[in-house]
Amino acid sequence: MKKIMIAILVVAALSLLMTAAVWAQVPEDSVLSGEQCKMCHAEQHEEWAGTKHPDALTALIDSGHGSEDCLHCMSADYRWDNSLTIETAKYGVTCVACHTPHDTPGDTKPAIADVAALCKDCHNAELEPGATAEAGTTLRHAVTEMFGGYGAIDAEGSVSKHDMACNTCHLQGHLYVPEQSSCDGCHGGDVKIEDAGAAVRAKVEEVMAMEGLAESYPAAYTNVTLLSSDDSGGIHNMPYAQAIVAAIDLQLAQEPAPTPTEEAPAEEAPAEEAPAEEAAPPPEMPTSGGAPLVSGSALLMLTGTLSVMGGLAAYAWNRRK
Repeated sequence: MKKIMIAILVVAALSLLMTAAVWAQVPEDSVLSGEQCKMCHAEQHEEWAGTKHPDALTALIDSGHGSEDCLHCMSADYRWDNSLTIETAKYGVTCVACHTPHDTPGDTKPAIADVAALCKDCHNAELEPGATAEAGTTLRHAVTEMFGGYGAIDAEGSVSKHDMACNTCHLQGHLYVPEQSSCDGCHGGDVKIEDAGAAVRAKVEEVMAMEGLAESYPAAYTNVTLLSSDDSGGIHNMPYAQAIVAAIDLQLAQEPAPTPTEEAPAEEAPAEEAPAEEAAPPPEMPTSGGAPLVSGSALLMLTGTLSVMGGLAAYAWNRRK
């Protein structure tokens, strides 16, 4: 009996240690919210607070089309615990969505090894590289696709010369606002940032204002949502943006797609219920930087199960002796 109790206690102690290790990986609320970071990084915190990042989760909820699949990019606490839902997640894109918190001031953990990979992890329309979007699709956050020169319908493109670390051009701290100096370093003052994307922005505004665009011209609609969601006025990849504008003009010059007529559904025998599709797993964080995902609840259940199984195994072994 004494041996059984010792074995159970050992397994239980190991289980508690594993549980503590899991919880130790999830930062406290003051870190998840960015408030603790603010104590030493006040200037960066103030810049970040002026962007859309802190309100990302609120914007997702208010959009009306959000789901748990979106939380990977819209919630910092979800990146650390993917058991959260839209109802239980609390924070938008805070410091620890991109930086791994450091243990003491002055260490180098917050540095990001590959800025472009980290930004593209969220700023993308979820198209496979080289793929073309389906006509009628609404593309969102299509920055990666614009840089890569793919996704648009009837428009040829290639990888942009601007496809580099995002903070090469988005210089202004954590505001990520490009300035004229961003262009001057390579273009020597020949390119004015306020003029560079004006024509593409005007075309986007004109086409997006058309009534019934998605129904009558689905290809043009998808193309203009790519340009709109990239939100650079084509500067991210100007040759490709110009090719997309040319494709939109040709698509709008064609006859509009016929409006589908509603017909009375024919009576059919009841079909067998199809099995429910499994939800797609959230995209992985790039290995180049950013906060890891930790499913705390799943690991806690596992450690608890291991504890019980270990105790039963010890009891059975002792009985055999």
